[in-house]
Amino acid sequence: MSGVIVEFDPYAKTGNRLFQFAFGKILSQQKQVPFRSNPIPGFSSTYNHDISIPISNNPIKTTSYGAQHIDYNALLTTKETIIVNSYLQKYSYYIEHLDYLRQLFKVEGYESLEVDKNELVIHIRGTDYLDGNVHINDEIFLDLLDKISPSKASLVTDDINTRIVEELVKKGVSVVTKNYLTNRCNGLNEYEMFDFVYMLKANNLLISQSTFSWWPAFLGLQENIYIPYIQTK
Repeated sequence: MSGVIVEFDPYAKTGNRLFQFAFGKILSQQKQVPFRSNPIPGFSSTYNHDISIPISNNPIKTTSYGAQHIDYNALLTTKETIIVNSYLQKYSYYIEHLDYLRQLFKVEGYESLEVDKNELVIHIRGTDYLDGNVHINDEIFLDLLDKISPSKASLVTDDINTRIVEELVKKGVSVVTKNYLTNRCNGLNEYEMFDFVYMLKANNLLISQSTFSWWPAFLGLQENIYIPYIQTK
């Protein structure tokens, strides 16, 4: 019997791991085969999947199709072991399973946390995005804040020591991130989980180009989601 195994990139952070886990779990259920994965800290339903699965002679790695695309029908019909080792960040793979994923990635322990329904919650991604020079232009967030003109605004971030955080604070945005340290680790800690849930419960959310904020936007029930966007030729 074939199975589905998730192999996380050791440098991948939470958002990318959620994509891999979600894809592998959905695929294994549709194939009705065993599923194996390491857990994602903070998401209780991702635990207890570290089971032994024999690997077939010619396992199929999703990276063989590329970074994001796969032949789903081929994966559904193959008898080979499937190793999910690419990020697979395509909305179309998950939208039909939204209700299931809301339960799978349900976060416990924050039932009393409330976010003002008029509050705009902004996510700022720094750290590795600044290191790799893929950080989106700061002016986009400042311009969007002016255009949206919320009565109340707050931000969560993995890097408190950035210019954009300083500029947003000058504009009256409050910092609700619980820890004022820059975080460069690959796993969730308690304050990052708070940030995730705060975005999840927001009624108005301005995400960054980070999968860490994409998931709360996808799983949540926000009335308004704002996406920074640069038009290129």
